[in-house]
Amino acid sequence: MGKTIVWFRKDLRLHDHPALVEAAAHGEVLPVFILPETRYAASDWWLHHSLLELIERFAEQQIQFVIRQGHPVEQLMKLLDESEADQLVFNELYDPESREVERRVAEACEKRRVQMRSFQGSLLVAPDAIFNKTNQPYKVFTPFWKRLRQERIATPLATPELVPATGKLQSLSSEEWGLVSEEPWYNKFATYWQPGEKAAMDCWEMFRDGGLRNYLVGRDLPAQCSVSRMSPYLAWGNVSVRSAMAWCISCD
Repeated sequence: MGKTIVWFRKDLRLHDHPALVEAAAHGEVLPVFILPETRYAASDWWLHHSLLELIERFAEQQIQFVIRQGHPVEQLMKLLDESEADQLVFNELYDPESREVERRVAEACEKRRVQMRSFQGSLLVAPDAIFNKTNQPYKVFTPFWKRLRQERIATPLATPELVPATGKLQSLSSEEWGLVSEEPWYNKFATYWQPGEKAAMDCWEMFRDGGLRNYLVGRDLPAQCSVSRMSPYLAWGNVSVRSAMAWCISCD
């Protein structure tokens, strides 16, 4: 039986997670998240609570979710050595910085002769899958949307059954993450938001059963329940965009 490291980033969920499904099929699963050395973003509060939820979800299956901090290439190679995993998988990101890191991770895995696989798990289709008639990226939404509707969107994947990786590795405690400051300026967030995968599902159901029917008019009134409020859940991958699309189609 093989052992796979699953590198989580902006895909903080268990459902419709291609990399996690691949790891489950390969054998033992070791999920990890690498915190950058310095963070000052307001969204750190969201990340903090999303990670806490994932730790609990994995713990229900006796699986350790390892949190490290530092440069991804260095930390991932350390984890490969410490765990003796024979495969590293992740879902792709498409900003230039992330693509460069992915390239360097691939080079490091090749040097170690460790199998690395990446998956399209963040978008409805890959960025290079749709072009206009002149073979250029679309610049206007409406023709892009019409073209996208012609594409076959992959069916969302179910949450897989997981086999825990043997051995316990060093992992940072939530107090060591440094994602929430001692000054609780973010307390008001919790009045309006609950991060995490479960909350994302609840948020969608509330929108589906209420605001969706009045969306064409209510979308201009953000304070009402006619808007989905799904943006942060999609941004951090608490819910997959393919699942959201499937939900919308089911409401047609």
